[in-house]
Amino acid sequence: MTKRTSTDGSYKMIACHVEGFPKPAVQWTSSGGVINKTEETKYVNGKFISKIKIAPEENVTLTCIAENQLERTVTSLNVSAISIPESDEPEEKSDDNRENVNDQAKLIVGIVVGLLLAALIAGVAYWLYMKKSKSASKHLENLSVTTIPENKHRPTEA
Repeated sequence: MTKRTSTDGSYKMIACHVEGFPKPAVQWTSSGGVINKTEETKYVNGKFISKIKIAPEENVTLTCIAENQLERTVTSLNVSAISIPESDEPEEKSDDNRENVNDQAKLIVGIVVGLLLAALIAGVAYWLYMKKSKSASKHLENLSVTTIPENKHRPTEA
């Protein structure tokens, strides 16, 4: 559910974002009873939005009930009677945009983590290489070159 206050503050638009197949029936209720004046967007790809306009005289809790043969979902939202435009109210965005933003964020995080892991692996590999090359050169300096005399075998007479 989303909530937007009109520019003049005279009413609030409450939207219930509904998804399901077959198309769910939507019913709005408040502490005063059932609300019948609703608007609906077109039902496209299993999604639509049911909207109501209210100008509450007191604080009220609105409930959006979406129901079809398979499932029943109930969502509630508290609405203040004070008509102060609320700057932190989310703008109505399509669910596709939200999914795209989430997918892009996941992709960016994945790329950053991958680059950090690659840098870490390269650093460890370089450190091991340098450690081995230093220890190998020290080891070679400590060795003295010696020759081992060959065992000369004399042929035995039988």
